[in-house]
Amino acid sequence: MKPGYRLLLSLYITFIIYSLLSLIWGSAGIIQTSLLKIYKDKLVSNTIELEEIGNQLDLKFDRLRTDEGLIALKARKLGFFKEGEGEIILDGYKKNTISYTVGSYYKNFNKRINDKSHIRLFSTIIGVLSFLLMTILKDNSNANHRKKRFST
Repeated sequence: MKPGYRLLLSLYITFIIYSLLSLIWGSAGIIQTSLLKIYKDKLVSNTIELEEIGNQLDLKFDRLRTDEGLIALKARKLGFFKEGEGEIILDGYKKNTISYTVGSYYKNFNKRINDKSHIRLFSTIIGVLSFLLMTILKDNSNANHRKKRFST
């Protein structure tokens, strides 16, 4: 056999072996394809399970939207009560006109608008007055100092 044919035959055998090994163990080979099928089956079963959980949650949500008894039970569990429910009545105790229940919304009735412009104005005036006062006092102390120098 000539050396050129041997070289070509060895290259051909190398190509065939590489192709067979890639077909079995390669990234798109038989083994990887079977592993991907197993993974796909797991994803399908998980998707079916998640759909069932979603359907159960939808049923619970519909019941919470429509069933008033269930809403009241869940609200009590969270600390919300109906008006007058959960109240303790003591003999001889006069109830205030304003009462608060647990979980009720409290709104401040005398809400003041907090305008800070008057605070800024007042602080600016105090700053200017203190500057003027310090300037006047400094001038007076310098004048007194000059008078003492000239008098001696």
